[in-house]
Amino acid sequence: MRDYGKVSPHFWTGTTGKKLRSSPEAVIVALYLMTSPHANMLGLYYMPILYVAHETGLGFEGASKGLRSACEAGFCSYDDTSEMVWVHEMARFQVADSLKPADNRCKSVQKDYDSLPSNPFLAGFFDKYATAFCMTSRRGEIAKTNSPFEAPSKPLASQEQEQEQEQDQEQDKSHTQNAGENSWSPNPENLLNVIRQSMGIQAEQVIAMPEFNFHLGKFNAHWENKMDLTDNQRTYKFATWLIDEFKKPKRNASPNNKQNLNVNAAHGQVKQYATCADDVDTGDSL
Repeated sequence: MRDYGKVSPHFWTGTTGKKLRSSPEAVIVALYLMTSPHANMLGLYYMPILYVAHETGLGFEGASKGLRSACEAGFCSYDDTSEMVWVHEMARFQVADSLKPADNRCKSVQKDYDSLPSNPFLAGFFDKYATAFCMTSRRGEIAKTNSPFEAPSKPLASQEQEQEQEQDQEQDKSHTQNAGENSWSPNPENLLNVIRQSMGIQAEQVIAMPEFNFHLGKFNAHWENKMDLTDNQRTYKFATWLIDEFKKPKRNASPNNKQNLNVNAAHGQVKQYATCADDVDTGDSL
């Protein structure tokens, strides 16, 4: 954890800072990203939205809104898959505008850069700061988009993931049923604590969902062989997955239930008709 983080007064008067003012959540998120205990001097680091939600007090929706607005303002970029954030100008303020080749900080910058997990911003960072910090080794490729948070339809919900869940449901279900015993499972206590940070007392309801094991199987199938994740990272990603599924509107009745209701209604109508017929017959007999 860093002892401190520098925030320039230009944060409030610069062009990007002025854009951030349109959203109070964006201002809070931007300040948090520059001073976060999880940050590094490069401004390129692992930052699940649940961290932001809990440590700023904004909650899940507020943190998502603030991060999206900060990305739209050009303050940062965020990759939902790797959960890495890049605060574009942070290295300039935390390190220096530029360094001389003999400065030991050049080696520190390169070392920290080399130790970062794979993410879409590695090449962009190198291209931006290679000359200023005398960097020697470039990683990654240029990201095709500036940020997955450019005009998203839902916070923390990947459109690609939603399409896979809807279109490939049967295939994923089969994969889940055939999953081996080595599939990852979260520590229940750790998972509950992570979800509680965002959902409060509703966390127990999320954990108790009847579809819990089904969603765990889908999660393991989705992330299989895609990325090397620590147990902590998987727990946060799975918590996000469960929260998203929990918030989706539930259908009150299946087609079969509707059919049963129609049959029961028809039966009631026939019974009522028969009763009326009996009354008529009785009346005629009188």
